[in-house]
Amino acid sequence: MGYRELSRMEIVEVIRRWQLGESQRAIARASGVARETVKKYLRAAEELGVTAHGPPPTEAQVVRLVQVGRVVSAPRTWASPQADRLEPYREQITTWLQDEHLQLTRVQELLGQRGLHVPYSTLERFVWRLGYKPRGRRGDTVRMAPTPPGEVAEMDFERLGLLREPETGRRQWVWGLSVTLTYSRHSFLWPLIHQTVEATIEGLERDHGTTHQLPLVVFNDEERAHLLPYDGIPYDVPLWKDVKVHPDHHVNVQYALYSAPSTTCPPGTKLEARCDRDLVKLYKAGALVKVHPRKPKGGRSTDPDDYPPERTAYAMRAPDRLVRQALTLGPHIGQFAERLLDAPFPWSKMRQGQRLLRLAERYTPERLEAACARALGFDLVDVRRLERILVLALEHEGQPAPPADERVQPLPSSRFARPGTAFDHRFAAHPVEIQP
Repeated sequence: MGYRELSRMEIVEVIRRWQLGESQRAIARASGVARETVKKYLRAAEELGVTAHGPPPTEAQVVRLVQVGRVVSAPRTWASPQADRLEPYREQITTWLQDEHLQLTRVQELLGQRGLHVPYSTLERFVWRLGYKPRGRRGDTVRMAPTPPGEVAEMDFERLGLLREPETGRRQWVWGLSVTLTYSRHSFLWPLIHQTVEATIEGLERDHGTTHQLPLVVFNDEERAHLLPYDGIPYDVPLWKDVKVHPDHHVNVQYALYSAPSTTCPPGTKLEARCDRDLVKLYKAGALVKVHPRKPKGGRSTDPDDYPPERTAYAMRAPDRLVRQALTLGPHIGQFAERLLDAPFPWSKMRQGQRLLRLAERYTPERLEAACARALGFDLVDVRRLERILVLALEHEGQPAPPADERVQPLPSSRFARPGTAFDHRFAAHPVEIQP
């Protein structure tokens, strides 16, 4: 049997049985742990001051016991000839990715033009080790902040299948209008033949449901009579579960979501969760990292401080933070962002605000500043049309032209310039006769 790392719950159980007076053999048989492993943890517990007839171990002692069983291996090293070939181009690759914002495929093409041909996967691993995330790769995500009841509904169309018309016999596609209320997570599906405004409104105004009864009413009428009377003594049995941090910085415990700190528990980290009636506690390597109030099925407990700093503004729908970011790029960009988010529901314009900031990365803040000034002059507050100005390079139209010495730039001398004799197409002085 290979090495198996004991969890926090298993270590506490071994100590508990030991303090009840069970032998090491009985503890190993009941817990399924090897006797030598039991012996090792009991010896470590005695060294930490835990006795067989004393109180249970403290939180600090349990954390130290969990760390006893951890296997920390040295980082794997192996020969990588392809990565060694990329090492001389480290600074150039960093410039292409960080300053010029090039795609990784374009970086591979530029390296090939310089005589360095490496596989894309090798280049991707090298970039990851540099600390840069290749553009286009799916990264971590965040969950949006909850909205008040009846304020937001998510709607989308999906293809259901082909249906044959009984009159004409022709087959046509049937679409489904899927609507989800973000507060209650109630969702329903309405079949459509055509994706028109009239059909969509008809689907939204329909009364969907089956029983039309509330769960509390059904419980009081049909289930309460079958339950035993409550004696007034609460009985709470905690539930331990191994969980994994998802890309949205949340873990799933009993069909509810709880956030984990991004600084100590990035996506992919394995944690232990202890769930009781009131609290949900998350442990990493035996150490407590987060405490949440218990949520019902489908609920969510999110701490904004658990998100990465660059994701908090988008996740919590903070328009003020977005405006401050725009002001750092330029006064007209900040004014454009203020006009854009000046609405009854400013968070509904957050995607356009994020798109505005991305335009500065693509077209430089200087060009975006000029484009915002031109758009505000025409009272045009539309990010899509603002991007159109940048694409057509209209941000400086109507302004005085710069001096000639700034507009005309001398061309660099070409290494492959041909001499003037290369264009001499005159015939030779003595024509050559062709013999039959």
